[in-house]
Amino acid sequence: MSAVEHPLIVRLNAETFPMIAEEREILAALGGRVVEIEGYREEETAEAAREEIAIAELAALEPAAAAPTLIGQTVTIRGRLSSQEDVVLNGEIEGDLEIPAHRLTIGMPGRVRGDVLAAEVVALGTVEGNVDARQKFAIRASARMTGNIRTPSLTIEEGAFFKGGIEHA
Repeated sequence: MSAVEHPLIVRLNAETFPMIAEEREILAALGGRVVEIEGYREEETAEAAREEIAIAELAALEPAAAAPTLIGQTVTIRGRLSSQEDVVLNGEIEGDLEIPAHRLTIGMPGRVRGDVLAAEVVALGTVEGNVDARQKFAIRASARMTGNIRTPSLTIEEGAFFKGGIEHA
């Protein structure tokens, strides 16, 4: 992606400012900034413009967030899987998964037969193995979980099946 030669300039009014974080990220990714905010005093506008410029500069330094890796319904993996990005599993994995800094989402048709290490895990499908979720683990109503869980934050929805132990990390 090439640098923007002519930055996008956004003029806001009191109703549209402050922008939500997602809008700020999009604006920054486009190389834009807020330069004028109607209805705010000049010093507030200048501060907002400085904030938007700082966000744009930070966004230029960071790579764009990648879409998660999708493992489709017809895919079966036998062996160990490790990833440095989010993974959505709609297929089947027979082996251990290691995604220490990202999220694993096990879709409704997804199945894991092995141990999981991830920052976050959301299970809608089947897990047969131990899960170490470093930040949080959510077992949705459609999920079946058999194994031990280690996590600081656990959510089990009504209707979900769980058989195993829980260790609060």
